[in-house]
Amino acid sequence: MGFLKNLFKKKEQYAKKTFPAQNWPEQITLERNHDNEDDLYLIKNPTLEETMGFLQSMFDDADQFVILTMPELKSGIRFIQACQAPEGIYVQLGMEKDGTINLIEKCFDRSETSEVFEKFFKEGIVDHIDTFSPVLFK
Repeated sequence: MGFLKNLFKKKEQYAKKTFPAQNWPEQITLERNHDNEDDLYLIKNPTLEETMGFLQSMFDDADQFVILTMPELKSGIRFIQACQAPEGIYVQLGMEKDGTINLIEKCFDRSETSEVFEKFFKEGIVDHIDTFSPVLFK
């Protein structure tokens, strides 16, 4: 969990980083961190309502994050993830190309974040990718 939280920290980030593509799931997966062992943290083939519920959990708790991963690559986007920051909600896209993942991000409000996740859930795409910026790491 600490690694993902560090992805969203804006200070001390300098260079673009790529990650190797993984063995992706054969179905849509929805993940979030959990408070204790009784909380659900992974759903295979989630519904839109479950996805929106995970987002609401993140909106209510600044320590939460959400990741939605697609089994099929559309528009180069493998997954979308979000986490709160003081300036808003950072939505990051995992852009897959040639066996690597590059992260790009943009800050949104709650309503916009919900819209982005809903469109990605339904269609596997995100509008205006050209307005996202590369995530830079130290």
